[in-house]
Amino acid sequence: MSKIRMLRNTLDRRQLMGGAIAAMALGYAGSALGQSSPNPQKGGSLRVGIAGGGPIDSLDPHSPITPADIARVLNLYDGLGDDNEQAEYRPLLAEEFEVNPSATEWTIRIKQGAEFHNGKTIGADDVAYTIRRIIDPKNPRNAAPVMRSIDPAQIVKLDDRTIRLKLRRPDAALRDAFRILNTGVVPVDFDPKNPVGSGPFKLDQFVPGEQSTFKRFENYHGQAPYVDELVLIDLPDDVARVNALLGGQVHAIEGLPYSQIPVVSANSSFKVLTSKAGSFRPFTMRVDKPPFDDVRVRQALRLLVDREQLVKLAFSGHGRVAYDAYSPNDPCFDTSLVRERDVKEARSLLARAGHSNLQLELATTAAAPGLLEASQIFAEQAREGDVTINVKRLDQGGFFPEYTNWPFAVDYWTHNPYLNQVALGELATSPLNPTRFSDEEFTRLNDLARAELDQNRRCELVHQMQRISFERGGLIIWGYPDTIDAHSAQIGGLEPDLTGWGLNRYKFKKAYFVA
Repeated sequence: MSKIRMLRNTLDRRQLMGGAIAAMALGYAGSALGQSSPNPQKGGSLRVGIAGGGPIDSLDPHSPITPADIARVLNLYDGLGDDNEQAEYRPLLAEEFEVNPSATEWTIRIKQGAEFHNGKTIGADDVAYTIRRIIDPKNPRNAAPVMRSIDPAQIVKLDDRTIRLKLRRPDAALRDAFRILNTGVVPVDFDPKNPVGSGPFKLDQFVPGEQSTFKRFENYHGQAPYVDELVLIDLPDDVARVNALLGGQVHAIEGLPYSQIPVVSANSSFKVLTSKAGSFRPFTMRVDKPPFDDVRVRQALRLLVDREQLVKLAFSGHGRVAYDAYSPNDPCFDTSLVRERDVKEARSLLARAGHSNLQLELATTAAAPGLLEASQIFAEQAREGDVTINVKRLDQGGFFPEYTNWPFAVDYWTHNPYLNQVALGELATSPLNPTRFSDEEFTRLNDLARAELDQNRRCELVHQMQRISFERGGLIIWGYPDTIDAHSAQIGGLEPDLTGWGLNRYKFKKAYFVA
């Protein structure tokens, strides 16, 4: 029996056993939760189980690390913009973004009357301070790579609600930088130990590694939340998170294990929230290290991937096949890029590169659903091309300190607009570039695309960039996983969300209890 078949049988047995156990628990939980109606109610305490979290949990809006951090900052702070459920830009604190004809200046006007949690009106000084804090060269925050065009010395206050950014170079895509989740606006006297934001919830209590409690912000500039209180509980373990939902300790969880989807879907006391997101799960190859410094080796490994099988087994079918290109929900995504499996050609490429009977070590971790399974499956697939992949399984504490140093490893991303993703992960200046990909033509096209105001012309440039990554980049992108969450049928308001973040991008201001 092949290892692939053995793995499939193991997964199927695991799903069956897990489903049987969960069914009994669900029956008990269902009797306690009772029936629900679609009428939204105001009030109540919403308890949510979030993946990740630990003693280094943070409330800094510009440096979140884990999903628990991100869930907190998206509810505590608002930025100038945001993504809607279709992964499209929508304004939050910004009333208007205006760019000049040469894309060298942006004028930002702030929403009138918006307040911080301490009652202070949000003004131009706060936005200018926030941007400078993010791009501080001595301590650049997570979003700094997508704001490289901004000159901190040329942020000009025009009036109490308006600033003008004079750029170092043209950047027609700069508005998209302010829809990234770690760009929340903070006051000029911001203290991360005593955080003040302008989001729909204000902080009540915070215990790192355990839970955070928030109260509804009554003076929120948008529609105020329905619930009185939000409690986010760190539950990094899948089993603990599911048990908390089934036992009634929480009303919603992110990251529902694939094995539990049929069981939860069949029980009227719970609902499964599925989003066809733009997340992706690549294998990363360092192009500056042998054997991956030879493009023929990178091409060969891409040809050895059975993408349909990986999606079927690693995602239990809950995802889409990918062909080595990211940001599938971006309006400029090139759908013509397709790569079929070709073991014969892969062997030929490896032989010409002098790497027949290649042996590799793949560093992997359970940081996202399907990563461990995908590593094992790909190792078996590669054997057909006379490639031996030894899977090195690490816990997250052992994997992430060497995140950009592994020669061959796994990775995971949620959706970003294409040019934002490039800035974060595929340029020489990108802080999260585990492949060390650095291509002069690609970089030149990126600069042209960012300067281009015409959408059609920008898409043409993006297509050329995607072709370069497809042909000689360092990412093997084999699948776009669905985002799978679950919540009690007592909860309404949460919708599918294409960004890839859990539970409607943690937009708990929309959640409510139903009668």
